Amino acid sequence: MSGVYVVSGSSSTEASPCKAVLAYEDVLRDSTASGTAVADTDPSYPVNLLFDDLYNTEWSIDFAVYPTTCQFIFSFTGSTPVDYFSIFSKNAGDCGLSVVVDVYRADTGAYTEVAGFGSMTNAKPVMVYFGDDFAAGYASALYVRVTLTYTAKPYISTMMAGKAIVFPRTFSLGFQPPAYIDEVEQFYADDGLNLVSGRRMERGKQLKGELGYVRMDLIETFWNDFHNHVLNSKPLFLMWNTHKPDVVIYGAQVPERLSKPAYKSPLFSSVSIDVVGWS
Repeated sequence: MSGVYVVSGSSSTEASPCKAVLAYEDVLRDSTASGTAVADTDPSYPVNLLFDDLYNTEWSIDFAVYPTTCQFIFSFTGSTPVDYFSIFSKNAGDCGLSVVVDVYRADTGAYTEVAGFGSMTNAKPVMVYFGDDFAAGYASALYVRVTLTYTAKPYISTMMAGKAIVFPRTFSLGFQPPAYIDEVEQFYADDGLNLVSGRRMERGKQLKGELGYVRMDLIETFWNDFHNHVLNSKPLFLMWNTHKPDVVIYGAQVPERLSKPAYKSPLFSSVSIDVVGWS
């Protein structure tokens, strides 16, 4: 995927430090959805499938009406902090998908474009963090408007938005960026020569590393919710470096490898991440 851009606000990505962004809180699922994307939904791929936490269920537009552009408008009961948007579509490249995201801000009474991207790739998750463009660190949203443009029938597994956990720096040395976890069917090391051609299986990608020097007071704000999220086998998006927005993973933290934070000093700890999914 290429061509990510973020607009609006006073600060720039180039001037800000590298950060890791963990996004699992989703305000879209609790919103009221409307717009042409809802009115013209394909009955076989309803809107609620965007929020069922499964990668193999999808929303799609009705092929009979099949415009080239449709909109979701997600409305909230009150002003809602939003600093990220993410999306995952397994046919994003094939359907020529491009996306523009606008936030209707309570403080300005108008829509502000916060993200837009095109030239997307099949099965490659996309996440945009725009908190640095607002003095508060987030936009106070009454509505989030998502405009989808496409050249063929799109299938979208999930969309998420809300307030992310933003770490003040990226991962420590030893970080393993997303890479395939492979295994070979029926391979036994003591069987002598064992040709593996045609029997290698890809099992998704794994991101693994440690975020060091995280303040304990930051960890205390999210750890219980994150712990429950992981144990409930719910998905997340993670951008490991805000200066590399094209590298994002969408998947699940492995519950068995969720390490409890431990004091590294009276004020700081570390957070270990082990996510398996799509990237």
